[in-house]
Amino acid sequence: MAKDAIVTDIKPMDQQILIYEYLEAQARYNSLGMTYLSDNQSIIPRDLAGNILFEESALVKPLLIIEPVAEQITTISTLRVLDTAFQYYKFPVSVNITSSVNVDVDFEIQAQEIEEQDLISTRYTIPAIFDEQDQPQTYLRINTSFESTWFKNDANGTLDSGPRRLPFVGPAQQELGTYTITQNTLDTLRAKNQTLKFTVKTQFTSQNKTNNVGFKMIIGRAMPESWRSSGFLYEIYAETKGVLQTGEYPVLELEYVLDIINDAAAYDNYEINVVSGDNAWALTDNCYWKIDVIDIPTTPSLTGTVGHGVYSFGASSRLSEITNAGGTSTPIFEQVDGQLKALGQYPVPGVTSALAPQPPDAPDMPA
Repeated sequence: MAKDAIVTDIKPMDQQILIYEYLEAQARYNSLGMTYLSDNQSIIPRDLAGNILFEESALVKPLLIIEPVAEQITTISTLRVLDTAFQYYKFPVSVNITSSVNVDVDFEIQAQEIEEQDLISTRYTIPAIFDEQDQPQTYLRINTSFESTWFKNDANGTLDSGPRRLPFVGPAQQELGTYTITQNTLDTLRAKNQTLKFTVKTQFTSQNKTNNVGFKMIIGRAMPESWRSSGFLYEIYAETKGVLQTGEYPVLELEYVLDIINDAAAYDNYEINVVSGDNAWALTDNCYWKIDVIDIPTTPSLTGTVGHGVYSFGASSRLSEITNAGGTSTPIFEQVDGQLKALGQYPVPGVTSALAPQPPDAPDMPA
């Protein structure tokens, strides 16, 4: 309520009394630096419950004033509060036992080892691109093995060729489409005698439905801190027609275990590269790259290495090993009609081959 406002909806004979009380209260509050008094009924009318009364028809509306209250806690008010409290409880507290319950407390708490949370394992996917109608586009162009404008697909007709990285996306990536081994990951895995297993699946289709079209998927590795042997590791090949007979939608799958002890360094950067023999797409909704923490295997891989290497690859496809930095690949296995066939120096696991290197005869022991 404004300073000069006076309640007008009262009887004339009482008006002077209210004015006097108002002026007296204002004089006291003005001496304290305050202009309004909110809890004085002579200034702001209240009902019996203490609620402020607002008169909607009044020309001058009262204001709601909130002001600090000082030195209002008295001994009497404190005693009233305590007296009210002791009507509900008293001291000292007594407990009445009405019945007894037999509880068997003879048990042992077994200490359970809390398994550490795995913060390394993850799963990468290729996110869909949405068109102008907000519809997901799950066909992603992949590069051709020969020079063409297919992959770039720009107005300038830019030519390009060769394997290109699939844009896998996942947590803790330092670069799009890659998985990076950090120093912390390397130390953690080595301390626990564990390693990483890559499980990769990709699927493709070609624009050419008449001729045979081949597809390659390659595990690539960049080694910025510690260069070693080859930047590429293994290659998987499939085709739409031909001896592998995979159909119009070939699938490439690979299960690869890293040599975390002897052939890994901090900031090794892995990627999945693909290329096709004609205009083609990757079917992004059927592609994934899983990175799992596993105990170092004690069984041999397809190439005979224990604890690392390729442990399996998909049906109707061919596995090649890339053995030098130049990227020359050598076919080593092929799966046709559910049968694993050796193509190089490595025998089919569990089958003795004349191509496999034989251990030398033991030397004669001295007499």
